[in-house]
Amino acid sequence: MSKITSTSLNKAQLEILQLFSQDLTEKQIEELRSILVGFRAKLLEDHVKKVVVQKKMTNNEINDASTVHRPKVG
Repeated sequence: MSKITSTSLNKAQLEILQLFSQDLTEKQIEELRSILVGFRAKLLEDHVKKVVVQKKMTNNEINDASTVHRPKVG
């Protein structure tokens, strides 16, 4: 497990800690992680859609922007 440093927790972090104060199985932890990642992905998708509308981006501009920030694989 990674080293934990002393920081203040935000409201969302405190809520999650309270909701899951009981032990979970590895399978349950993985399912929870998947749900949380999906939630974050939806937030990002909603933000991107908002920016696209605000900036009145064309499909070509969206495609160009999506490839600029894509990491190189291999």
